[in-house]
Amino acid sequence: MTTTVAILLIAVGAVVLLFGKRTFVLFAGVGALLGIGLVNFLPGQTVSVLDLLIVFGLAIAGGLIGFFVKGLSHVLMAIIGFLAGGAITFGILDALGLGLGLWGFLLALLGGVIGLILANRFFDWAIIILAALTGALLVTRGLQLFSATFVGIIGTFVWIVLAVVGFVYLSRGKRSSK
Repeated sequence: MTTTVAILLIAVGAVVLLFGKRTFVLFAGVGALLGIGLVNFLPGQTVSVLDLLIVFGLAIAGGLIGFFVKGLSHVLMAIIGFLAGGAITFGILDALGLGLGLWGFLLALLGGVIGLILANRFFDWAIIILAALTGALLVTRGLQLFSATFVGIIGTFVWIVLAVVGFVYLSRGKRSSK
């Protein structure tokens, strides 16, 4: 089942990197990333059906919320900024192989507050940045499930490269419209 989850995470991450400017895609990616962070708090070392349901249930729920509530996009972007900031913080700590327990949770809350502030201040750019970071983290987490080689510095490097490439790809139309 770990291979299935890895493939699905890589696929969801790739979709977010390609189409993350659409809010429902970004929300689905953040839901999946949040699910991964929450699953890490559950006891047990193997991937279970419950873990799979949490991760992809939150991804589907996030996508549906993003799709049906487009009119409240600024309010939802503030919420998703908070959730994405926390989820990205969890993802970075995981990619670095740091299990900080309560401190990790507090850092994720701080990341959430930073994400909320950035999402409110720079709405269009927040979507692009969050989509690039989220998509890159999902792909990296999927690669980490395939091979422990991607944990630590190599995973961090892959995540940074994917985030930069995703940012450049998603922002290509943004710069030319000014």
